[in-house]
Amino acid sequence: MRKNGVGVASANRVRISVADIVIIITVAVFVAMLIHFTFAKDDGTDGYIIQYVVKVTGVRDELSDRITVGDAVYNMEDNLPMGTVTAFSREASVDEKGRTIPGMMDLYVTIEASARPYGVGSAVSGHMIYAEGHLELRTSKFYFAGVCIDVSR
Repeated sequence: MRKNGVGVASANRVRISVADIVIIITVAVFVAMLIHFTFAKDDGTDGYIIQYVVKVTGVRDELSDRITVGDAVYNMEDNLPMGTVTAFSREASVDEKGRTIPGMMDLYVTIEASARPYGVGSAVSGHMIYAEGHLELRTSKFYFAGVCIDVSR
């Protein structure tokens, strides 16, 4: 029992070891990094605008109208923004002998995006964009994979 409040603090001493301090500092650094990378604003000072064209081959004709100018485009893997559709065209698909494939279309999707320098090329949301590069993208109505056939600033 307590005797007039004397000696209570010494009986319930809290001991903090070096390991406890290391754990507290590690958690604090982790939380600070999480906050920084979650809420950090991209001021775009070293970015630029690019346009890239993605060719999507062998799409069924009834699905070929699901992309429209103004659609936002996202990467299928991580759902990061990859730009906005600025132009769209389609033509009949042909086989390796040049014959038209009935009911199939090739789509040409032009996308405009804010990019950053990456090696000798450009990156949009951390994804390298280069001619002949394979891309898996989506809009709100259509998932598509294709080959980038042109990149320009």
